Amino acid sequence: MTEQGPARGGERPSSSTAERAQLRAAAEAHYRRGLEQLDREERFAWRSLWAGVLAVPAAVLWGWVAGALVAGAVLIFFGCSFYLVRGRRFEYEGILRDLHDDEER
Repeated sequence: MTEQGPARGGERPSSSTAERAQLRAAAEAHYRRGLEQLDREERFAWRSLWAGVLAVPAAVLWGWVAGALVAGAVLIFFGCSFYLVRGRRFEYEGILRDLHDDEER
């Protein structure tokens, strides 16, 4: 006989309800702190993205080719970081939603 773990939908026989509730609360606190960190990262990414967007036309208008290239690189870099932050936010919110769904059952 094989023991099914939590990932396979089974319950561990040695886990008490209090232990599961404590683990769930710890996981929820961890992911809530993660969401707070993602909020800060997202605000930074937005500001940086807008700075890059505004720097490109300004550099081009003033004829600074090197400045335009640097501003374009900044725009691409922070655009990608913003995309990654949003992906992690979606993942964390899904995990928190799953924790609450498990708690309700």
